[in-house]
This record gives sequence, C-alpha cells and structure tokens, in this order.
Amino acid sequence: MVPNYPNGEMKKYGFSKDEKLKAKKDLDFLFKKGKWLNSDKLRMVFVSTEGNTKVGVSASKKLFKRAVDRNRIKRLLREAYRLNKDVLAENSEKGFYFMVFWVHSELPKNLEEVQQQYKKLGEKFQSKIQSLNSEN
Repeated sequence: MVPNYPNGEMKKYGFSKDEKLKAKKDLDFLFKKGKWLNSDKLRMVFVSTEGNTKVGVSASKKLFKRAVDRNRIKRLLREAYRLNKDVLAENSEKGFYFMVFWVHSELPKNLEEVQQQYKKLGEKFQSKIQSLNSEN
C-alpha cells in the first residue's frame, strides 16, 4: 500500500519504498549522467530528475569483506538519511537521485559519526547546487 501524503510530500522521518533507489534504469541513468561529491568518509553521486527524490546506499566489498560489516554500514547510512532528509532536499523544488557510499577503510564507530559526515556532504551538495544554478 502506497501512503497518500498531502501535496505528494514525503513523510518527515520515514524512508518509504518510493524513496529507495532500486530500478536498474534509474541506477544506470544516475551513473551515466551524475555528478560526484566527496567528504572525508563519504562519496555521493547525484543527478537532477523530474520525479521524486530517491536514495540508495552502498558499501564496498573491496573494503569490507564481511557482509555483516557492509550491512551495518548500509543501515547506518539509511538511518542518517532518514533523520537528516532536509540536508539534501532543502531549497530544491525538483527531485534528485542520490547514491551514497562509505569509502573509508574503517567501520563507522556509531550513528553520530555517519550523521556528521552526511551533514558535511549535504553542505557540499547545497553549495554545488547553488553554483550549478548560478551557471544556468
């Protein structure tokens, strides 16, 4: 069942199925046309879209051999997004596709560390969007 939000807005602290980036065509589009940003321990690729904002998360098998570690990182990345959606989505009328990667070789200590990195990345994203909008 798809939730019916007023004005098509996302639930503030939810992470619904509609917000998850899963479709192969969406991922192909993102990696073909997307722009990359880095913070200390996170990397993100993003592209502007006409539809809703969608987010995917990933952890490298090359850096983290054990699936348990990769799954923990992905859970923390999803939770950081869920609690801080406004960091990426504020001041934007259009939708975006985002893919966020944990690229540091050490496991994150806790959610606070991931949130701190996520907020840094969000600030870089906002300044990048402003610079792209000023070019147009």
